[in-house]
Amino acid sequence: MKRALVYLAPGFEELEAVSIVDVLRRGGVEVRVVALGGNKEVEGAHGIRVGADVLLPEDVAEAAALAASADAIALPGGMGGMRALRASGAVLDALRAA
Repeated sequence: MKRALVYLAPGFEELEAVSIVDVLRRGGVEVRVVALGGNKEVEGAHGIRVGADVLLPEDVAEAAALAASADAIALPGGMGGMRALRASGAVLDALRAA
């Protein structure tokens, strides 16, 4: 089975995140959502909250293992989310591993 990770940080663009997860899951891809910001419930740019499976930095070892086995990594936009993703060493490590 194919696997994908979707990283979310506060301020992410909700439509980009939810549509990516939806399309991948409909296609039979196992999707794990990884949250930055200290809470598994991440608030997007327009106030919509989305739950995650893995929390960074608390679950950094699990996130690293998931990244090593992922076939795809998605980084939904949104100014606040994008800045936090770019500043995260764990996210950058996952991208380098991919």
